[in-house]
Amino acid sequence: MEKLHLSKILTRSFPVIFSDIDGVLLKQTTPTDGAISALKYIRQPLSKILKDSKENYDFQIPLIALTNGSGILEYQKAEKFINNQEYISAIKTLKNLIDEEPHGYTKADLYNYLGFATRKQPNPDYKLAEEFYLKALEINNNHVGALEYLGELYFETNRLDEAKLLLDRLKMFAGENSQEYKELNKLLN
Repeated sequence: MEKLHLSKILTRSFPVIFSDIDGVLLKQTTPTDGAISALKYIRQPLSKILKDSKENYDFQIPLIALTNGSGILEYQKAEKFINNQEYISAIKTLKNLIDEEPHGYTKADLYNYLGFATRKQPNPDYKLAEEFYLKALEINNNHVGALEYLGELYFETNRLDEAKLLLDRLKMFAGENSQEYKELNKLLN
């Protein structure tokens, strides 16, 4: 027996529009201008949309809205921006998640990436990046990513003693075989 995708089953029964509206048509719980226009369009009787049809449909198209789990897709998009060295886009995306409840990532992860992207952008803001790393460490004082990246920031700003203290913390929390320890150790020694 052929397995049918939910969308195929539903569209065989009646016309339906699937939409991922989180972050596209809604900003948190406030509809964007585009959302209002789109919703007005699809919530009109089907006969108005299908003007050339000989059928007289007097019902509306059902809308099924699929969300992305409280920002997990936005967080993954920010990670992709970082991997592609698109730091300004990553910062903008991550800042939009600050007030969201995290799912699939932690607030410490979010602030760590904010620090990283702020430090790596074309015009680095070391002071703000440091604040983001410290915020990540305030949330989770053993966050190995924030420990490593803050150590890199201290190295880049000629604060070697502080960087070496973070290397010692990384050794204690993550061990000498962790990637984070190895990378910071290589930079400092």
